[in-house]
Amino acid sequence: MTSEIDLKSLFSSTLLIEDEKPHALLISRALKAHTQEIVVAADGKSAVQELEQRYFDLVFCDLNLPDTDGLKLLEVIHSIRPGLPVIVMTASNSIDNAVKAMRSGAWDYLLKQFDNDLDGRLLLALERTAEQKLRQMREYELRAERNAFWASVYTAQDGLAILGGEGSVVFVNETFRAFCSLLVNEPLNDSFPKQVNFVELLATKNKSVAQSLNEQLESKSNEGLWTSEIELKVDELDSPRKERFYELTLTSVQLDVNEEQQAFASFRKNVLWVRDITRRKEQEKFQRDLLSTTSHDLKGPLGAILTSAELLGDQALSKAVDSGEIVTRIASCARNCITIIDEFLSARRIQDGVMVVKPKYHPVGDILEDIVLDYFPVAKARNISLQAKPISSDLLIFADRLALIRVLGNLVHNGIKFSRGGGVVTLAAEKAGSEIVISVSDEGPGIDAHERFHLFERYSRLDKHDAVEGTGLGLYVTKNIVDAHGGRIEIKSELGIGTTFYIFLPDDSVK
Repeated sequence: MTSEIDLKSLFSSTLLIEDEKPHALLISRALKAHTQEIVVAADGKSAVQELEQRYFDLVFCDLNLPDTDGLKLLEVIHSIRPGLPVIVMTASNSIDNAVKAMRSGAWDYLLKQFDNDLDGRLLLALERTAEQKLRQMREYELRAERNAFWASVYTAQDGLAILGGEGSVVFVNETFRAFCSLLVNEPLNDSFPKQVNFVELLATKNKSVAQSLNEQLESKSNEGLWTSEIELKVDELDSPRKERFYELTLTSVQLDVNEEQQAFASFRKNVLWVRDITRRKEQEKFQRDLLSTTSHDLKGPLGAILTSAELLGDQALSKAVDSGEIVTRIASCARNCITIIDEFLSARRIQDGVMVVKPKYHPVGDILEDIVLDYFPVAKARNISLQAKPISSDLLIFADRLALIRVLGNLVHNGIKFSRGGGVVTLAAEKAGSEIVISVSDEGPGIDAHERFHLFERYSRLDKHDAVEGTGLGLYVTKNIVDAHGGRIEIKSELGIGTTFYIFLPDDSVK
């Protein structure tokens, strides 16, 4: 037996059940070198009381007690403290009782022979018990790790299955089960995955991917990584059928076994992972659309800036060209570029879920004045009058200044784009109960009532506006920023007359 076991740490508190005081004294003396604390109980009743009131790491129990049978007391100890190590003590002429006690759950035994070898026998029993205790602790630890592993596998967000060589399903977690239910368009019964072939199941939705998977499973050298994607039409609550995309990844795992074990069964296991990549696909499409749209829309104003700059630089034409008009045109086109880039960046933040507003108190009048100054060149270039109605200097709004400027800039820019030459775009603000209301009015063609519901969707543009430059992101960004402030946006429009957008933001000063 090893002598490296720290018995005092493993058995720091020991209960000694012994009715004969001289024997209890001798055993206690021998135990002192191996345990930190010893509590002596003279009978079964007091021993039970000690066990109910205190925690012990080890029990030495005499099988011959005045008030109870030792084997019955052993049962009581196990009922109070399951798994508690118990070493029984018996005289040399009662060794049969020790054997019975071992069969009943005692961990070891000690012969009560009070000679020079008592210390050695006691140490031997302690070391055997300690080794058994350490094995038990390792088993508990491995069991806990195994349970934690399987719990994480069962509840993993990615689906996991173990497949046989021909596609038979050996094991699935809950996410994989849910994926399979999408393949068959119905819930799976409790017998799944018994007698189910996943390749056949997959073929009902995509024969090409199923065939590729089957070839990989049948390959004798399938140690590499196989991956593919599949698209499914899924019915969702309160919404039409939606495309969902899944990534399938197959790996082959060779278990570490000896040649004799390999002769009985194949120890190469196929592990198939299924991951829902719908959001990734949506983000990729969003980024492609955003890049394509923004690149296209930036070409126009950047080209105009380049042309205007060339006109200014042409000394031969400098006297024939109104340089003031060219500067206005350059400023207008530059503002268009900035607006498009702002829409691009804001839409990306919204898509990534990182749109954050940091509201503070600001004078509403100052914000509207800045908007007029920023978009004056754009309005002038289109022969539009841009104005802000007078506002009280003490009217404050609790908002993120840059975000609010982006909202109003989008609305003003739209008003300028869609207004007729000689028209007017007007900004106004007022306090209305517990809200601050900011309005942007134009004299454009107006919006049909049935078209208003789609205005704030990403890339939404009215058919009649196809010839007008724009990303289709401005109102999408506008609504998300207003929502982030806890506000709302409303539209009032008349065909042939114009449109007014109303921004309602909470007046934080009203409590």
